[in-house]
Amino acid sequence: MLENKGLQDLETSDLFSDDAKTHIIQHLSNEAIKENLELLNQIDKEADWKNVAEGISGYGKVKPKKRLSVSSFYKIAAVVIPLISLTYIVVNNRTETTLLEVKPLHITAGTDKAILTLDDGVDIALEQDNQFENDVFKSDGERLTYTKANTPFKLAFNYLTVPRGGQYQIALSDGTLVWLNADSKLKYPVNFVDGEPRIVELVYGEAYFEVSPPSTEHQGNHFKVLTKQQEVDVLGTIFNIKAYNDEPICIPRWLRAT
Repeated sequence: MLENKGLQDLETSDLFSDDAKTHIIQHLSNEAIKENLELLNQIDKEADWKNVAEGISGYGKVKPKKRLSVSSFYKIAAVVIPLISLTYIVVNNRTETTLLEVKPLHITAGTDKAILTLDDGVDIALEQDNQFENDVFKSDGERLTYTKANTPFKLAFNYLTVPRGGQYQIALSDGTLVWLNADSKLKYPVNFVDGEPRIVELVYGEAYFEVSPPSTEHQGNHFKVLTKQQEVDVLGTIFNIKAYNDEPICIPRWLRAT
């Protein structure tokens, strides 16, 4: 058709689509064929064949592209196929799951309770909303408060034991405040002797101390806390100390120095 009618007739022809007409003009016309022949004549067949030969022999610069070996294909398939199978099994064997009702866990805070042991061995149960009072101390159910004696007397010791799940506060006769945590026991004098160090013993457990400063009322006496493992000697300060029986060592945590 190109030889008999030419390109003008091809453009007006209804035998071919527009894409087909474009392809014919670019590749099958005489002018396109001449251009392609010129490009073919420019090819150096000997040089190209040499490059091909060197690439095949492995000594040339042209290196063959790596192809996926059969063994590598099987390794990949061994990983991919089980994953596809597992996904299919899970999706097609999915069962309905009934969600269990989750109830919130309510943690009860420690209640104010303790056992006060007097120097004569008498035990007094101190509980919340239970008041007790005598000439030496009083309890409002939350704090045990000692009064300072006006006259010298013999040194007498009391014990305050807080059971598990409990907590209690105590104000010693020198004004020092102590908060006892659960499962704790404190030994202390009913009144401190003037001119001597103020000494208490944390038998076991955890206690928070807010020590009354050694002002003129205490004649500069130090405040000491004894445990099974060490002795803490302070003046007026605030600190927390642990001395549970299973603690490797009780280390006071200082909060503020005064």
